[in-house]
Amino acid sequence: MRPSSGLTGRLVANATAALLSAGALEDAAGRVARIADCQPSLMAA
Repeated sequence: MRPSSGLTGRLVANATAALLSAGALEDAAGRVARIADCQPSLMAA
């Protein structure tokens, strides 16, 4: 993604920072990884 100085870029940056500080992004990534581990057939598609 390229840096943006517009409103959308600032909103995305702020939302991402908030999710990172709350740990929500890490939790979501962990859930996706666990699901992928449990369903290897999804990776073959």
